[in-house]
Amino acid sequence: MGYGMKMYHKFRPEALISTLNYKPKAGDIIQIDGEFYKVDSLEKDKRCHAVYASNQDIYQVTGSYPG
Repeated sequence: MGYGMKMYHKFRPEALISTLNYKPKAGDIIQIDGEFYKVDSLEKDKRCHAVYASNQDIYQVTGSYPG
């Protein structure tokens, strides 16, 4: 079934981004539906908050800048 970690946008806590099947770490860069997100914080109730990843974050993961 999976881990079931729900990822929400940091500045819009009601905005569900996705449900992950693993527990991410703070600072992880995750690609979901073509968008990159950076995990900002984790909560004990299987929730985490994320923001859009910066171009530098994306470069560190992919080796190229978006564009």
